[in-house]
Amino acid sequence: MQTEHRRDTLLQALADPAYQQCLQGCLNDDSLRDRIAALRHQLQMKRFVVPVYGIQGTGKSTFLNALLFKTPTLPVDADETTCVPVEVTYAASPKPVARIHFSDGRVQEVGATEGELKPFVHNEDNPGNQLGVSRIVIESDAAILQRGLVLVDLPGVGSLTKSNFETTSKYIAEASGVLFMLRTVPPITRQESVFIAGNWARLPTALFVQNRWTDESDDEANAGREHNVGVLQSIARQCRVPVEGAPEVHLVNAFHAQKARLTDDLAGLSRSGIEEVRDVLREASDRWPQLLVGNVLQTVRQDLSAALQSAEERLASLSQSHADVRAKAAEEQRRFEEYFADLTRRSCGARVDLAKFADENLGLITDWAQKTRASLRNTMRTKMRAGIVDGPRLERALRDEQITTLDDIYATIEERMLSRRDDISSHFEGVKSWRMHKPSTFRTVSRDEATKFENVASAVGSAGLGVGGGLAGAWAAVQIGAAIGTAAGPVGTAVGAVIGGVVGGLLGAWLGGKAKQGATHLRAKAATDEVFGAIDEFVSATEAELEAMSQRLTRQLEDAVDVWMRAQQDRYESERRERLGVLELSKTEREAAMAETRQLLGELARWNAKLEGGAHGAGH
Repeated sequence: MQTEHRRDTLLQALADPAYQQCLQGCLNDDSLRDRIAALRHQLQMKRFVVPVYGIQGTGKSTFLNALLFKTPTLPVDADETTCVPVEVTYAASPKPVARIHFSDGRVQEVGATEGELKPFVHNEDNPGNQLGVSRIVIESDAAILQRGLVLVDLPGVGSLTKSNFETTSKYIAEASGVLFMLRTVPPITRQESVFIAGNWARLPTALFVQNRWTDESDDEANAGREHNVGVLQSIARQCRVPVEGAPEVHLVNAFHAQKARLTDDLAGLSRSGIEEVRDVLREASDRWPQLLVGNVLQTVRQDLSAALQSAEERLASLSQSHADVRAKAAEEQRRFEEYFADLTRRSCGARVDLAKFADENLGLITDWAQKTRASLRNTMRTKMRAGIVDGPRLERALRDEQITTLDDIYATIEERMLSRRDDISSHFEGVKSWRMHKPSTFRTVSRDEATKFENVASAVGSAGLGVGGGLAGAWAAVQIGAAIGTAAGPVGTAVGAVIGGVVGGLLGAWLGGKAKQGATHLRAKAATDEVFGAIDEFVSATEAELEAMSQRLTRQLEDAVDVWMRAQQDRYESERRERLGVLELSKTEREAAMAETRQLLGELARWNAKLEGGAHGAGH
């Protein structure tokens, strides 16, 4: 069966009130409605969004011009662009215009040329995005965009400001992949490492492209790539990014690619390396719809299987004697008490680790604050003695030093948080959600493939798992529940969601924090005391921000585990009430309940057969 046919079958099921009523009648799951809505939304997505990131000056715009346009379209000659995402979408007959979307809802069309886009994207023309541009949309007939791939040219890492960080975060929330542009000289910097780690760990598809300049030799380019691969391997280990072997870094010369594109030089295009990247993007784009539908199918299978088993168990209970029902309830109570005692022990172990982690973070942050105060004072004293004493120059110097020290501490904290994700989740390794009934012999489509909860959560809950997603505490577990079912999925998924959200907030603060807004205003002839006061203010504010974030992470992780454990208790109590409720039914009521349950089983079996046919049909 073709992917589109399978998508249609799933949408038909999820939109059918009778199907939803059947599931709800068997599962009694409060999160079911939200989960179905989330899955329907995912299936209806037509865009495979891939933001293009890199430090300012890596050649992102030149690369995209060569990849997507027959003539130069995206501005490439700015020293610094404002934070205005430029989105490139597919059109068979693209209009030669760019649609400028403003934050107040206005839309303006201009020619899709470097010259006409310059007033909106160049910092010298639109400083700090004072025009309020939220995004720019340009059409292209490039074949790689036909299956829904949308490439987004984002401003250089480090040029984002707090006021427009949310705009960029929206693309992260919607993204299904990410393309990182790297350089040969210098190779991956500390600042880039922070950004790569913060995004790579959240997005299932990551592509690394190293742009070489025309004056770089083959030996220099290959040496730079080797170094970058090593840095990426280190990031993958620290952040628990699942990578088989060494990460692949594609070497391209964007300038030569664009020149070859303009002159229809096919041999030049091949030598530039850009066709290899195009092939990788095309493959990812072609595979994306199948993966998306597959992820949704896995969740639907899990729900359907659970509903079938629940209906079978209910039918068996209705057929049992009162003595058998009581005996079964007693057995289930014993099993649950053992299950929950194990959960409690595991939770205590996780809390001990969390407390230790919080203490270590506090010590790390306090040590950083003490050393940074002394270091910044010494550095700025030296610069002032060297003649940097006027207000604007001194402010720039102080701001540069602040940014450097922020990069280090934020990178360290981020790495620690990401590494803790699996450490905390490991306490619950092998723990499944509570199910009163044992696995049924009823054959469902779930038998051929286990549900990959993390994949589903990543796709359906991307807005929460992305940078700045803002997942917090109990809400985190509930939101992930909308994607996979809080009580159905493993607790480790909720833990990962919370850490992902907190790290996203950390990265947002790092990109748009106080140092990015500029140092405290200094007088034309600033005195040492004034500069030192500005340093103390900066360090104290950053120290408080980091401590609050560390404490918030600990609290939110504890909340997420508590929510998950309460969900297991609630499920057990609900199933127990249903089982014992059989004892209060008259013979007539039992017969009516059995007839109703058989009808539910018939409906569920019908949908099972339909989905099973879709899963095993041709054209996987």
